[in-house]
Amino acid sequence: MLTLTTEALVNASVGDLYFVHERGKRMALATLCLFGGAFLTPVIVGKMTSTLGWQWTHYFVAIFAAVMLPLLILLVPETAYTRDARLETDIAMVTTAEKEPSPHATSTSPTQSQTAPLLSLRTLSPFNGRKAQTSFFKLLLRPFPLFLHPSIFWAMLIQGTLIGWTVLIGIVLAAIMIGPPLWFNEVQTGYMYGGAVIGAVLGFALAGLMADSSARYLTKRNNGVYEPEFRLILVIPQLIFGCAGLYGFGITASNTPTYGWFWPDFFFALVVMGMVLGAVASALYIVDAHREIAVEGFTCLLVFKNIFSFGLTFSGYEWLVSGDIKPVFTAIASVQVVICCSTVLLCKYRLATYRKYRKVHELTFCSCADVFGKKNRSFFARHDILEKLKLK
Repeated sequence: MLTLTTEALVNASVGDLYFVHERGKRMALATLCLFGGAFLTPVIVGKMTSTLGWQWTHYFVAIFAAVMLPLLILLVPETAYTRDARLETDIAMVTTAEKEPSPHATSTSPTQSQTAPLLSLRTLSPFNGRKAQTSFFKLLLRPFPLFLHPSIFWAMLIQGTLIGWTVLIGIVLAAIMIGPPLWFNEVQTGYMYGGAVIGAVLGFALAGLMADSSARYLTKRNNGVYEPEFRLILVIPQLIFGCAGLYGFGITASNTPTYGWFWPDFFFALVVMGMVLGAVASALYIVDAHREIAVEGFTCLLVFKNIFSFGLTFSGYEWLVSGDIKPVFTAIASVQVVICCSTVLLCKYRLATYRKYRKVHELTFCSCADVFGKKNRSFFARHDILEKLKLK
């Protein structure tokens, strides 16, 4: 439940709080806080275990949670309110009849629309009632049909698999660093996650630079029309850095007498860098293309990621022992290449014809988001799967 609130709701709130051209940097920052903090933890825990004992790793979590609870209640008041459907301009389907206001239309009175509540003891209470009009059981079941939604399924693969491979890398680090020839202790093995933290920061920096600027550039080249598929450009650096990191880690980690500890850690940083880029790309695409089901979509991503990571944790060590490190990581890196290349099914880019200018042939790059991604959005807008299953 805690993971759901920190991932699904935080990512979905980016779409609620910011305009399209402002979401890239915010989503990148949210991803950095999530994954950067996760990879920073082993660096601290290794030292903590050697000095205070492993029990204190759990004690500190309980202490931090106890400190944060009153701060959450007092400093984060509930401001949820039911917004009028006519104000949902970025997710509503406007028909021809709705484009022109009726001459007999009257303004909405304050009693007909609910505004944000003022700060009070009621807004500060831990629970002040449900805000959704949909029943609890419908909300509970809504994510399950979306596992078959093409866009959600693509996002699960783009984000979830690379996160799972980082779990497998953690198993390798624990196996090869503590044993011969390096003989690392717990503290030194924990410090190996420093490369992952650096990779998360670099991934955040690159995603923050590219996410909004690339979307603005492609929108300009698309005659000022923005398409959510423009966010998928971030998969290109994910393919380059993430897959190169997987190949490189498999080669160097399988031969530590030659490569030592630095090169496996270097390629680990590249994997995490690609993971952050892929997470930002998939999250932005869900928010921009399917914002009305963003929470349910992120829930699907969360469930897939956790089940996939659990499976690798449960059987990853035996897989590495039986298959050896280099062949295993060569295989999973190749799988990741295929997953990244599947993005072309959602969006294509076409090269315009050559044009002459001062006797120089210039190749013009134009974007065309009219293949599967746009058709998929159009189809599910006209055939709402949740409405057909009576889950709305």
